[in-house]
Amino acid sequence: MKKSGLSTIRIVSITEDKWGYIWILTYDNTVCRFDPRKETFEPILDENATPYQVSSVYAMSSGDIWLLVSGDGALRVTTNPDTGGMSLRLYSKRNHALSADKVNYPYEDKAGNLWLLTDNGLYMEEKGTGVISDLFAGNSRELTFKQSFYDLLETDTEILLGSNRGRIWRYLKKTGQMKLLQIKTDSSVKFILPVKDATWLIGTSHDGFLIYNDKTGEQRHCNMTTCANLPSNDMKRGFVGRQQGIWLHVNALGACRFDTQTEKLTHFVVRDEKEEY
Repeated sequence: MKKSGLSTIRIVSITEDKWGYIWILTYDNTVCRFDPRKETFEPILDENATPYQVSSVYAMSSGDIWLLVSGDGALRVTTNPDTGGMSLRLYSKRNHALSADKVNYPYEDKAGNLWLLTDNGLYMEEKGTGVISDLFAGNSRELTFKQSFYDLLETDTEILLGSNRGRIWRYLKKTGQMKLLQIKTDSSVKFILPVKDATWLIGTSHDGFLIYNDKTGEQRHCNMTTCANLPSNDMKRGFVGRQQGIWLHVNALGACRFDTQTEKLTHFVVRDEKEEY
């Protein structure tokens, strides 16, 4: 592995940034940047020349790379497009940039604003300001208790932010106001996916998923009690397919597909020739 520059041949993810650099996350939770022009690998190291322990890599439209550091917030890597040089900035509780130990999801919206969804609050940096503000943190003026944020869905007029205890906070782009949508569950909202006209599929941490119609307020609940084919109430991630289907990663073998037209749920399990999972 010394020849390639990687610490191990087991790869977790490969991500390309705006400038054409390749970011490789390996099985030992270390990250290297590959320069295709020079064909060289460069590890991402901390101030002690030790590799950061990284769980996920996200590429932003601005060109920045965000590395989610295990137990220590997130690392923002900005690349100089002319020289290829990197500048690193850690956002963590340790250096007082955040009041959170864990960043769940970084996101750049259509206006170029940065959002950090954490295990203790929501942070936003308006484009061009370089200043990050805590909108919902346990020690902020707005709230006195810890509130986690997990995922978001951006529309033309608002940003929907999934939180704990069935809360979805709606950030109105025009006014900058936050409004609360309380859905019928006490579970955390792990993801929000568009189904069709003003209708969303809302995945939860231990209560299956809901189909919510924003025009009528109607909520239809699908969990292991109401949907016979659902193998688990623990929703991990979801993906909107091209052919009227949403694929669901749940805490069970296989995968589920929800047909957005018929609203039929199908559970797929792959078996080998010996009929083993």
